Amino acid sequence: MHWPQYSHSLILSVDLDLYFLHDALAQVTLHILVCKKKGGDQHLSRNPDVYFQKANMYQMLAEYYKYVNPELHVKYYYKHLNHLKKATQSFRINAWQHQFVQPVPGRLRFLHASPDAPNVDVYLDGMRIHQNVTYLETGDFLPLPEGQYQLDIYPSGQMIHTIVSSKITIGRGRFLTAAVTGHTDNPRLVTITEDSLIPAGEAKIKFIHLSPDAPSLDIAVKKGDVIFPNLSYRKATDYLGIMPMTIDLEVRLSGTADVVLNLEQFQFNKDNAYSVFLTGLTGQDPGLKPLILTS
Repeated sequence: MHWPQYSHSLILSVDLDLYFLHDALAQVTLHILVCKKKGGDQHLSRNPDVYFQKANMYQMLAEYYKYVNPELHVKYYYKHLNHLKKATQSFRINAWQHQFVQPVPGRLRFLHASPDAPNVDVYLDGMRIHQNVTYLETGDFLPLPEGQYQLDIYPSGQMIHTIVSSKITIGRGRFLTAAVTGHTDNPRLVTITEDSLIPAGEAKIKFIHLSPDAPSLDIAVKKGDVIFPNLSYRKATDYLGIMPMTIDLEVRLSGTADVVLNLEQFQFNKDNAYSVFLTGLTGQDPGLKPLILTS
């Protein structure tokens, strides 16, 4: 049988093409192994291009061996088809995640706690979200995408001079209460992080000091131990987890036995997170009083 004669340069060129083809395939394989090391199949599901690259390499190898080695041709062709299938599955997974896995919004509610301020209108990024809010009135939590927002509070019905103007940041899944407090000559915006996650069957409580003329305060069991000491103006305590119960509490001047507010028959129901805002004034009307909100 007469075999065709090929030049050494042609044979060398084919060998080099095959060498670089195998080298490129090895690089793609290494990339897949790194992906698996970092995040397993879930990481690869976000990278269908990796499978397409490898499928293309196997197709080139299958074409190369088509007439030289039929067994290798079949082997690489099936690998080509297998990686095309994986690439398609990756696209389907990504499409499903895009459709069903949505970003978790943050949430914001507003509280008017300035005892001598007029009714207010509340604007967020120039859009009115609350109108004619009265003292100690609050709204429901408003879902918002994470990001920074401009919060402007005006006397109701006018947009000439703000009572408070501030930027606030809404985090992913974060619950915030934005409260305007203080006297009209020195209003302040206080943001309080809320948390509605509670162990099953339990409750929890926190206190927020929003009385502009009150000194630091202690929150205690009536005629008993202090549970939240030395709470200063515009500050909040941490949450305290408790079992469902009804209990008498009292608010004292910090470090003394002088009671400035009684919280009698305070009922804690299971699966509730309580935020107790201490509002008003100690020496004049409106007097010191609790505003109890749940989240």
